[in-house]
Amino acid sequence: MGAVRPLDCVNQVMAQDTGNKAHCIQILLEQGYRPERMLMAGDAPGDYEAAVKNHVYFYPICVGHEEESWKEFTAEAVSRLEQGTYGGSYQSGLVERFFRIWKAENYMDFSLVDCIIKSNTKFLLSFKCFKCH
Repeated sequence: MGAVRPLDCVNQVMAQDTGNKAHCIQILLEQGYRPERMLMAGDAPGDYEAAVKNHVYFYPICVGHEEESWKEFTAEAVSRLEQGTYGGSYQSGLVERFFRIWKAENYMDFSLVDCIIKSNTKFLLSFKCFKCH
């Protein structure tokens, strides 16, 4: 048997003509995908916001640390998602690191980063409660 090609493992591709990222996630939720089984990987705050808006997990690809981010994604994040241990402190730590890097590299306004990190904590707590019911 030949090598597996990346798109062999994909059953749906969405691009800009489908809508923004939040809308694409919403489409998947409407198709029956469970939010606790979805993981939005991204390298920008807009990717994070799309995940938060739809109450799905977010995995950050840190700018300047892409190789390290993808290694951790395959080594730990995917298995945590499968085991149901992705949320809480694991995701929170990844997101805080992501925004610290953005802040250190002056990619965005400091007050926006602080606001997103604070709202992330509230989101994770409410999401954890949502998953328990």
